[in-house]
Amino acid sequence: MTRGGSLSGRIVDEQGRGVSGAWLHILDSRRILHTVRTSSNGSYNLPGLPAGECNIMPQVKNRIVSSVPEVSIIEGKTVRADDIVIRDGVPLTGRVLDAATGRPVEGVHVVIEHESKQRMTGSASDKQGRYEVRVLPGKVKASYAYGNPDYQACPESSPEVSVPARGLSGIDIKLKKCEVARGRVVDESGRPVGRAIVKCREMGVVRADAKGEFKFLLGAGSG
Repeated sequence: MTRGGSLSGRIVDEQGRGVSGAWLHILDSRRILHTVRTSSNGSYNLPGLPAGECNIMPQVKNRIVSSVPEVSIIEGKTVRADDIVIRDGVPLTGRVLDAATGRPVEGVHVVIEHESKQRMTGSASDKQGRYEVRVLPGKVKASYAYGNPDYQACPESSPEVSVPARGLSGIDIKLKKCEVARGRVVDESGRPVGRAIVKCREMGVVRADAKGEFKFLLGAGSG
């Protein structure tokens, strides 16, 4: 068990003004480690993150992210990330579906990669599997997905599409289910240890819940 490191930074608009109330997901191997909202000046701070590479995925309604820093969390240190800049975008919509059954999949955040290599994401898919991501016009494709632990991160197929200035609809994303390895962290007396960080060389890093229970996704893919 380790105490981890901390991450801080800001979300700003194109004029450098802080954006308050923006949601920010911190991921490791496409799993959500933490979720936080920015303060009134657009800043955020997240302690207790596991050491290692970390992906930052911000969400601001009807806006897109034009820069996302890649960060490495250092044990016992506070890492200051570069500012995350947001701008206007056009809608890309569709549904997230189970690749085997065609049924809608709820709770998935779709990450779209633009031809410029910028990545954009939106709110989680609803009960009908519907999603919306604000993107830049041009050629895009679904890079990966996160948020629903029952499904793999890599879409089964991800054709490149051209998004016009008015946006694009009807782009469905199909995901395969993945197997899950579960366990529990306990002390020498058999009592559960909540919020412990669990590391596995083959499967990455996860944090146990309050009851000490944790799970790794098998064959989740990295996108």
